Amino acid sequence: MPAWLQIAISDPWSVLYAHGWVASVVAVLVILAMRVRAVGRDGNVDAVSTRDRFVFFLLAIGAVLVFLAQELVRDLAATMFVNPDWTTNFIWWRYVGPPAALIVPLILAAVVLRRARRDVEVRVPPTAARDWSTFSSRSSLWCASVALGTLASVSILAGMQSSQAVDGAFRLLRTRGYEIYGDSRALQEEGMDYFGWSYSAPVLVITGLAVVAVWFVLRENALRPYRRPETAAGEAQVRSALASSATLLLTGAVLLTTAIALRDIGNAGLPWGFMSTESIESIPIGGEFEALSRVLLALAALVRPVGLTLVLLGGTVWWLPSLIARRGLYTAHGAARSVTEVGQ
Repeated sequence: MPAWLQIAISDPWSVLYAHGWVASVVAVLVILAMRVRAVGRDGNVDAVSTRDRFVFFLLAIGAVLVFLAQELVRDLAATMFVNPDWTTNFIWWRYVGPPAALIVPLILAAVVLRRARRDVEVRVPPTAARDWSTFSSRSSLWCASVALGTLASVSILAGMQSSQAVDGAFRLLRTRGYEIYGDSRALQEEGMDYFGWSYSAPVLVITGLAVVAVWFVLRENALRPYRRPETAAGEAQVRSALASSATLLLTGAVLLTTAIALRDIGNAGLPWGFMSTESIESIPIGGEFEALSRVLLALAALVRPVGLTLVLLGGTVWWLPSLIARRGLYTAHGAARSVTEVGQ
């Protein structure tokens, strides 16, 4: 049996967690292909303003940054940039990568949208009061709220179980180890690096800043006036797409952060060693929360691909299919024109 197959059978959740991005990319490509066909069937590719295109471009950059952050900043930081010894392995920023990667692109997008208030060609009287949630899907906002609530709950509950390390950071999970003296066992407190207050507090702060940035984008997107009456309906569709993209990006980044935290919490609760003596074959060190840890590891493996899918969709699904369809229409129109000229 190949080694990779043995690993997949023995620890499928680790394989899914590590390589779930493949399933996410495949799912996104399928959805994009379906969107391209839908746009092609409609035959109506709505033109958007230059500012709208630039905002979509910024959101796409945000999606790329989130993808890179969750792959590099967190997963490789502990092995590449710091001492792997758990007693000195404290880097407060290792969990904040996904939400932090969104902040700058979102702020830039909000600034661009605010400047769009100058682009009015013919004033369109407002027909109803608008606020930041006018063009946002209620289901998208609900999903984002659930994701934020889950991350906040995990952060608070994990922080309440954390203990202080020798460096002063609240980042250890205390488990019960054993020292063997002949046939007797004496309890010894051990600690594993863990998603404690020193990690979860920065995550909550940075995530809060990302939420404020998304709110700023949604507000400026909703309150800017329409350019002219005849394009109001199309502009409303574009604004709904922008709002959905920003909300998807936030939800995906929050889910990725939650998955990373659940993964580390689960690993901290597993047995981290064994002791053997002549009278006792082996005694696990740690692992009092092993059953719960297995559940958390499974949840992390399932949540991470979902978060990646939402991030990639948020950066592409509302503009890339239209661009591909528009290029296809131009190509088809050019080919038909060439055939007509040859026939003449």
